[in-house]
Amino acid sequence: MAVVRTVLFYPYSGWRDRPWHESPAVDLLARSGRRVSEVYSREVTALGLQGPSSEARVFLSPAAADSDEGVVQVTVHQDFGGTFEAVHAEIPPGVADLHDAQRAALAFRILRAAVETLAPERGWSAEALGRAATAAQEAAPAWVFAWQSPWKSAPSRRWEARGAFHLVDPDAFGQAWIEARPRGEEDADPVRSDVAPSFVSHEGFKRSARTLSWDGPVATMTSFGHMGLTEPTEVRLDPTSPGPRAAAPNPVTVDESAVPPVVVTVKGSVPEEPTIRFTGGGPMNGVAGAYSTPLFAYLNSLEEQGRNWWAGADRLLLQIDVYFTDERPGISVRRLAHMMTATVRRAAPTTRGVDGEALARADVEALVAKVADRMGLPPLSLDLPDVQESQRPDGW
Repeated sequence: MAVVRTVLFYPYSGWRDRPWHESPAVDLLARSGRRVSEVYSREVTALGLQGPSSEARVFLSPAAADSDEGVVQVTVHQDFGGTFEAVHAEIPPGVADLHDAQRAALAFRILRAAVETLAPERGWSAEALGRAATAAQEAAPAWVFAWQSPWKSAPSRRWEARGAFHLVDPDAFGQAWIEARPRGEEDADPVRSDVAPSFVSHEGFKRSARTLSWDGPVATMTSFGHMGLTEPTEVRLDPTSPGPRAAAPNPVTVDESAVPPVVVTVKGSVPEEPTIRFTGGGPMNGVAGAYSTPLFAYLNSLEEQGRNWWAGADRLLLQIDVYFTDERPGISVRRLAHMMTATVRRAAPTTRGVDGEALARADVEALVAKVADRMGLPPLSLDLPDVQESQRPDGW
């Protein structure tokens, strides 16, 4: 099981001067929600929630033309797909007319609804999540996300410096600067460098902070603006000759009366009868058709062949998926509250230049054996079909 650490919107980032999405409402909500995601994720992480994934993704899309303009429709998928929790939110066009602070408030409603809807299925404490939501609102009343690196002493031992960052602007990009104070004077008001543009997340902030160093009496740090798509900025601070102080963000009062309500629908609930469900596989780039064709046919066949065998398990749903990736190759199984997931992970190059049918058969048999071992089921003798369908092209 993983510790839940991240609850975020997709699109997650984009260009500073170009839309992140063709829909203005989606583009602006994704940007306003970037800092909200960081604030809320910080509080959720502190709970140490155990779940099938460390990440919940809320995919934003424009609402259908015939949908209710006055609400945001959120669909929470309870069936875990093997990589991240999936939530979809349909954003009406009127969201583009809201103030940035109102969109931030809406973003929080969506994120909170997504996590708290998943809570009963994942065994998470509703009370703890309520405390996390309250803590997020109290820690950042204007949804300003601030992060500072540890202090680093100068060679002279007279000063210490740290990187300081925040997310506050409606364009979703951060700001970075260096703070310095006399070493040992923890109550001293730090001096600050000029402000430089930074990236959209605390992971980007951490990357910049790792470059913090002292060049003699001057503290230096590289601020990375957009993962290599914009030129990095060198930030410098001579504590004895500081530049203008970085302006602190001003909290604003938010009128939430115009913020649309969030309506949640739950999909993908666990079936009432024992079921084996193969959800598919991908990405298919570079995957040999001689392997993918029999593999998918075998897993589709397992849905019927294995039904009586799976009925002996203490979970109703066995969900099977395939990922062609270099990350953690092999067979993995996860036992969740009301279901089990089983995943085949195989790097695409390993499917080429081999007997694809034999490899597919071996992978399916290994998957079944691992599920049986984890669930205490007897071995299952598979009668895998001859593959009669046309072979899928390589990398289809």
